[in-house]
Amino acid sequence: MSIIYFVTVFTFLLCFSLIEIKCEQMNGRKPACPQISLFGACPFILLPVCGTDGITYNNECLLCIARHETKKNILIQKYGSC
Repeated sequence: MSIIYFVTVFTFLLCFSLIEIKCEQMNGRKPACPQISLFGACPFILLPVCGTDGITYNNECLLCIARHETKKNILIQKYGSC
């Protein structure tokens, strides 16, 4: 009985997590924008993100700068190139 309960609970939690991840990918995720990004000082780290505007940014910080400069609510659609 306890194994069936464990499997049921585990399956439910796994499915719930996958649904939450799928929703985040569909809706986009708000980037973490520290104050330093407002001054255009981003690290030279290549970790591309795809913005909801269809543009690939070299890293999350550059997406933050684009959000600030354009005054648009650009979110992270996915990690990696668009």
